[in-house]
Amino acid sequence: MEVQNSAMREYTSLKDIVDKAIKTFNEQEKYLLENDLSERCICARFAMHLSNVLKGTEYSEYLVDVEYNRSADGCERGIKRLDNHPITVDLIVHKRGYDCDYGFDNGVSQ
Repeated sequence: MEVQNSAMREYTSLKDIVDKAIKTFNEQEKYLLENDLSERCICARFAMHLSNVLKGTEYSEYLVDVEYNRSADGCERGIKRLDNHPITVDLIVHKRGYDCDYGFDNGVSQ
């Protein structure tokens, strides 16, 4: 039961972080949406807001990147996978680099 409560607290914390980033994005970036700017532009600006919100939280060591497709060794990687399913990474909250024992740390509980 404690694990379930912990997972729910983490979910609530992450949801609050994303909600706050969305709120500040919507308040400050109306121009992008009203003028139909590109998805990449919008995603990059949202990443900035999300990064700012993360700074004051327990997730402050995580970075927010857009279109991230490199490993610590600088070699281009193929399709990203999550639970062995291919994904397209428009925006990722993670720690850069690769740990030989643990793999990539994208902040998603395994």
